[in-house]
Amino acid sequence: MNQLPSSLKRKLSQYSLLVSPALVTAGVANAQIVYHNIDPDILYQDSVSGDNYTNPVFLDLDGNGVFDVEFAAWSSMQSKNGPNVVNLAGARQFGEPGNGILGYTHLFSATFCSTPLTQFCPSVLEPEMMIGPSEDFWAVPNPSSVGTLVRFFKDKDNFIGQWNNLTDKFMGLRFKMDDGAVHYAWIRMDVFKNPSSITLKDYAYESQGNVAINAGDMGDVGISPAIVSQTFAIHNSEGTVTVSVNDGDISNAIINVISISGQTILTQPVTNKNTEINMNGFPKGIYMIVIRRANKSFSKQILLQ
Repeated sequence: MNQLPSSLKRKLSQYSLLVSPALVTAGVANAQIVYHNIDPDILYQDSVSGDNYTNPVFLDLDGNGVFDVEFAAWSSMQSKNGPNVVNLAGARQFGEPGNGILGYTHLFSATFCSTPLTQFCPSVLEPEMMIGPSEDFWAVPNPSSVGTLVRFFKDKDNFIGQWNNLTDKFMGLRFKMDDGAVHYAWIRMDVFKNPSSITLKDYAYESQGNVAINAGDMGDVGISPAIVSQTFAIHNSEGTVTVSVNDGDISNAIINVISISGQTILTQPVTNKNTEINMNGFPKGIYMIVIRRANKSFSKQILLQ
C-alpha cells in the first residue's frame, strides 16, 4: 500500500485514473470483463476540523471522462455535534442518473438529531457474491451527502455501517456507459474507522449492458485462486445447462435463469450435485444463469443459438 501525496490526490480528483484498463474475456459468449489494477494503491485519508472533508477521490471506471463514484473520508478533531466527535469513511454514486451503489438504508436517530436521518450504506461483499439487476442499489439524493461505509462516534465508542476495519472486501455498483445501458462493477478496498481511511486496490466491470458480475471476477486472465469460484460451476452444451455444486452441499440452493432484460424466467431448486436444465425450448439469445446458496452466489452468461 502506498500513500499518495496531497498534490497527487488533487490531480486524481481532477482527472481520475486515466491509465487504460485491461480487457479480458469472461469465458462465455459475448461477455467481457474490463479489469483495472490501481497501481500504486490509493490510500485516502483526511483530517479536518468539523464534519467535512477535502480533496475527495473520484473514479472514472470506463475512462469516458465522466466520474462514476466518489469517496470521502474525515477524522474530526472537533465536531458541530458537540461531544459526539465523528469519523467517517463514505462513498456515493456520481455522474449519470441511474448510477448507484449496492447496499441498504436505515434510519439513524440520536439526541443531536431533530428527526431520524436516512443512512445510505454500501454492503460488504465477499468473493463470488453477485452484483446485478436483481440486487438492491441506492443513490444518495442530496449531492452534499455521502453514503456511510463506516461512521465512528469516538466518544461513544460505537459505529454505523458494515465496513468496520476490513481488508480486501468488495463494494458493488452500477453505472451508465456511453451506450446508455447500465453496467455492473466491483471495487476492492480496505476501510478503517479511526483514523478514517479508504484504500482503493482494483476494480472491474462487465462491458456488456445489464449483465451481472461476481465480486472479484477479473475474467479468465490473471484470476487468483482466492477469487475464482471453487464452489460452483455452470456449463452449457447445445442448450442443456449443467449447474454443478462442487462441494456437494445442495441444501437451500436455488437456480435462477434471467433474461438479458433482467427478467427472471425460471426458478428451481438444486436437486443434486449436477442439475441439468433443458433450455432448448427457450427463445434464442443471451441468458444469465445464477446459483445461490445462503450468502454465496455464482453466475454465468450463456448464449442459446
